Amino acid sequence: MQSGSTQPSQHDLASHLETFLQWLESTGKGKETRKSYEYKLRAWLDWAGDRPGSTELVREYGRHLKARALRPRTRCVAQAALRHWFAWLKAQRFIRAVPDADALQVGRLDKPQRRTAQPGEVAALWAAATALPACTLRERFIRGRALVVLGLACQAGLRRAEIAGLDTGDITRTTRPWLLHVHTGAKGEETRLLPVSDDLQALLTSWLPLREAWCQEHGHTSPALLPVDRVRRLGFAGIAALFRDLCQRAGLKGLTPHAMRHHFAARIEEAAGVATTRDLLGHSSTRTTEAYLRTDTDRMAQAVNHLPPLVPPAPAPTSDSWRQVL
Repeated sequence: MQSGSTQPSQHDLASHLETFLQWLESTGKGKETRKSYEYKLRAWLDWAGDRPGSTELVREYGRHLKARALRPRTRCVAQAALRHWFAWLKAQRFIRAVPDADALQVGRLDKPQRRTAQPGEVAALWAAATALPACTLRERFIRGRALVVLGLACQAGLRRAEIAGLDTGDITRTTRPWLLHVHTGAKGEETRLLPVSDDLQALLTSWLPLREAWCQEHGHTSPALLPVDRVRRLGFAGIAALFRDLCQRAGLKGLTPHAMRHHFAARIEEAAGVATTRDLLGHSSTRTTEAYLRTDTDRMAQAVNHLPPLVPPAPAPTSDSWRQVL
């Protein structure tokens, strides 16, 4: 317990980090969030060293991070980690005064990081995947796998890690519609259930027997929905490479796999609202979902163009008015 008026040094407080991380887990913070906080806090503790925590020290650390040309969003994570860390230390009475984590000065975060794939771009990607050669079993397998990846991204809104983690047993085919058991890797070992659209179900219906034939020929024993060879599954980097190849074939630039998730979010929000979109995307907060929707500038342009005119249109001229003009 802290005694006296002097703040302990950050080096002295470093021994409490593991206990803090256990507390974070007890509050429901996801595995990836805890790892990110741990990384940011270890960097802070190493930098602060024997100096006591203070608002001025946090401000100086913010200048240090900015000098390293880190993005505002990266600095925002560091700010959140420090805010939780300081509050926990105060609650445990390890410190008396709580430094102001906002002194980190992370800058503006309202600029969207990713854009939304527009319907024409999705159609171009789909055409590029459909045009892949399909003469041999191997070619049909590669073509079918590309179509399934696109379908899972734009028809189910899955992240790359979620697509990579799917097994054949994660598809429930005894219900109408089918259900996907999605492993939310960014949130630990949790899963969420997603209904499968008719188009995606048709894709999977064609893919599963093709996958089975390929697995039998190559002796593949993994339950992965998207296998690569005898034991491996299509991973995070493999999905990114597949997407880059399709974008190149379609003549598209600046698109990422996550843009398909934004496309899914925008279309679902139009049909069912923000709350349903949040649940389908697996977000814990509607604020996160709204950030996805703000990036769709085409939708915003369409909306403002539907506003009523500022000046009402003039009435159509009558025959008498034409006589007056003449």
